[in-house]
Amino acid sequence: MNRYFTLLVLTFLWCQLFSQSGLNSNSKGYIVTLSGDHLTGRIGNVIEADRTSFVLFINDFGTPYMIRAELIQGFAFNQDKQMLEYETQFDSYRWMFMKVLVKGEGISLFRSPPSGFLDPSRGAIVANQRNYVPSRFYISKGNRQPIPIKKWGFKRNMRMMLQDRAPDLATQIGEKGFKYRDLEAIIKKYNKEFSLTRYSL
Repeated sequence: MNRYFTLLVLTFLWCQLFSQSGLNSNSKGYIVTLSGDHLTGRIGNVIEADRTSFVLFINDFGTPYMIRAELIQGFAFNQDKQMLEYETQFDSYRWMFMKVLVKGEGISLFRSPPSGFLDPSRGAIVANQRNYVPSRFYISKGNRQPIPIKKWGFKRNMRMMLQDRAPDLATQIGEKGFKYRDLEAIIKKYNKEFSLTRYSL
């Protein structure tokens, strides 16, 4: 627990100094409050702690805040002229910021960060080599809590998940172009089918 506290303090102090000299333009973005408001500013490092994650947010007045994941809906920042979005999600025992890959009315696809911390100024994840946990895909159907999607059992599990609204798509899972590595494209296809059949009886 002490090492997490020390890491938070050091990161906070470092970002305070960094904010005075100006952050990389990639860090421009906003946080989304629990009430849905967007507060603009710059996004600093995102780091892990015991059962939660923290993001350093520096508002437009230059005031830094270290914010717990469960206290906001998420955040977004600019990277190479593209806005990357992260949402707060709960995974069995801890809160984390998951990258939004596909946001859909039917299914949303997220990716958890690997162990370490996110450095928006560098546009990269700095991995924790000691207790490394790889990134994982998560799927949220409707407004349900995201569940991890693994390679093992992918064909069977995805077919069951897609069968209700996209039976033709479900039968293609496992074929060329519809494998685990194609998950993002699969979810986009499902959401398209979902929107077309939304009002069907």
